[in-house]
Amino acid sequence: MKPHLLFGVLLALTVALVLFLEAQYPGTLADEDNRIDLVWKGVVLVALLASLVTMLRRERLGPVLRGALLWVGLGLLLVLGYSFKDDLAPLTRRITGSLLPAEPVSLSPGVVSLRASSGGHFRAAAELARGGGAWQRVTFLVDTGASDVALTRDDARRLGIDVDRLTYNVPYRTANGTSFGARIRIDRLRIGDITVEGVAGSVMQGELSQSLLGMSFLRRLSGFEFRGSEMILRQ
Repeated sequence: MKPHLLFGVLLALTVALVLFLEAQYPGTLADEDNRIDLVWKGVVLVALLASLVTMLRRERLGPVLRGALLWVGLGLLLVLGYSFKDDLAPLTRRITGSLLPAEPVSLSPGVVSLRASSGGHFRAAAELARGGGAWQRVTFLVDTGASDVALTRDDARRLGIDVDRLTYNVPYRTANGTSFGARIRIDRLRIGDITVEGVAGSVMQGELSQSLLGMSFLRRLSGFEFRGSEMILRQ
């Protein structure tokens, strides 16, 4: 395969993967850690594919035979993937969780796994709803030191909250000193297939780089634990 043709195929596959991930998990690629993880793992994959193609080019095989072997290999992968699609579903979910750490991976009913990002932080892509409103997607930074689920003003607005009419009278201690928030109630908060109703929350008055998933949600679970680079949540 000519270098420019190989580059075109890899570029097309990369674009297709990005479009698929954005369609399946909208907004996730807006997170910087997710983009970093996706890029470096993509580089590793491209390097492996390039090494395979280089090896085939150096072997004393005719171009027709080399092409046939490549197509046969791709065909076998497609057949195997279709034949074992149900068995491979958990593996697919784990790969997705590795590429996009904030995406929750369902291990079993009511049990969800989150993977640490390259920076060592745990993030969770969640869906929130208030009243009869539609679900809104919010990516949280998991913070076991935070007492509440703390929303940025932008995330609160997307939930339909008029942040300018709130009363910011609840003090919170942060790394930058004391900040103030306004009490709110989140009717439903969902991560994977875990849904908790009536979660105490707050909207922060000051600057908050990302909404925080605090103990007002985590203590409503039957338990959570850390296993190396994984965080396990249990309904």
